[in-house]
Parts: sequence; C-alpha cells; structure tokens
Amino acid sequence: MSAVYGRADQVLHRNAGPDVVAMLPGEGDVHLLSGPAAVVWELLSEEAALDGLIHAMADLYDRPAEEIAASVETCLNDLASRRLVEMHRA
Repeated sequence: MSAVYGRADQVLHRNAGPDVVAMLPGEGDVHLLSGPAAVVWELLSEEAALDGLIHAMADLYDRPAEEIAASVETCLNDLASRRLVEMHRA
C-alpha cells in the first residue's frame, strides 16, 4: 500500500504571491507556506501518492527523485503535523 496525501478539508487558505497562507478555523495559528512547501500545497489541490509528489517535485526542480525524496516526505510530515494535510493508505 502506498501513502496518499491531500489537503485537510477544513483548512482555509489563500495565495499570497508565491506563498500560501493557511489556517484551521477556530485556531489562532496562521501558517505561511513558502518555497517548496507552497509548491507541495499547490500539487495537493488533488490527492496524490507520495511517489507522484516526489516525481512532480523532481521534475519542477530538475533534480533526481532520489535526491529530494526525503525532503518531500519531511515537508509532508510537517504539513500533516500542523493538520493542514491528511494522509491515508491507498
């Protein structure tokens, strides 16, 4: 089984130039996503498998997938810990 990621349904978000501002209703924390985190957020406009996200980021940044895989996974884990992104098994 592979991991599939998607934006959490309850997250409110707006683009602010190249960045994304996101928050959960009823909470005071505002999350600024910039750089690769903002790109991952945009790629998650539809649910995506981890491997697909890694390859999409590798293509966008013209880097080998193996070189950036750990960074993409770390980014997703960070977004999930903030409850902005949800993961489930496909």
